[in-house]
Amino acid sequence: MKKLFLLFVLFSLIACSSQVDNRSNSEITIKPYELSEQEQELVNNTTMEPIEYFVLDGDLQEDEDLLLELVVVEKGIEKGLMSSSKFIDKSFDHELFSFSFRQIDELNRIEFQLGIINGLGTSATAIEENFSMFSWGKVIQEKTQLTKDQPVNVAYMSATNKGEISRSVVDALISSPEDLKNYEFVAAYRITLVDKK
Repeated sequence: MKKLFLLFVLFSLIACSSQVDNRSNSEITIKPYELSEQEQELVNNTTMEPIEYFVLDGDLQEDEDLLLELVVVEKGIEKGLMSSSKFIDKSFDHELFSFSFRQIDELNRIEFQLGIINGLGTSATAIEENFSMFSWGKVIQEKTQLTKDQPVNVAYMSATNKGEISRSVVDALISSPEDLKNYEFVAAYRITLVDKK
């Protein structure tokens, strides 16, 4: 009888520890999204262009949250322009997110927009000069699983007056963010799975 009881306790502990492990591994993914022809026609009537789209899928645990950020690195100095968290919804089924920008020439500013289903965040930053060249696009090209406390850069905008923009800015955003200090101006749209605060 004692052995039977010990076996029951052992199996209960194994079951509990496996439940804890499952709770700490959310299956949240983000991937690029391409607009349909009809969607693109609608977007073409807006003032913001270009716009990069992504979809989010998966479920957050009760103690988890998502942090969306817009980070700018200008001449080696990083600053956060915008952030959003405290998501009420814990379940995402093909939820659409967007990142866009435009230069406001007469004001020497760049305006950014972060779009989510329930709202739109807008932020502008002053720039020291009018850049002559811009590059933008998606950083991730396929479905990417989010890992706790590991930021994923999903889209970027880079600007320069040096006559060319290297695609290596994407490599820096993926694997060596410290190299961003070598660029004149880079904005990155970032998403991170975090603990709920």
